[in-house]
Amino acid sequence: MWIATGFTVGFLFVPGFTRLVASTRLAARARELVDEGTALEAACRIIILEDQLAEALRINEQLRGRS
Repeated sequence: MWIATGFTVGFLFVPGFTRLVASTRLAARARELVDEGTALEAACRIIILEDQLAEALRINEQLRGRS
């Protein structure tokens, strides 16, 4: 949750640097998956799904907090 908040604030105040950090994180994760033997296309899909899961968990946590 703190990371998502940090990225949100970062995109508002220092978007260029935040994009660089986000891109570096994604590239590092892709490299990690490829080094483990995952095809690049599959690694990209995994990263997308991981991001979607993180977003869904964040939304779920927010909705639980409202109850």
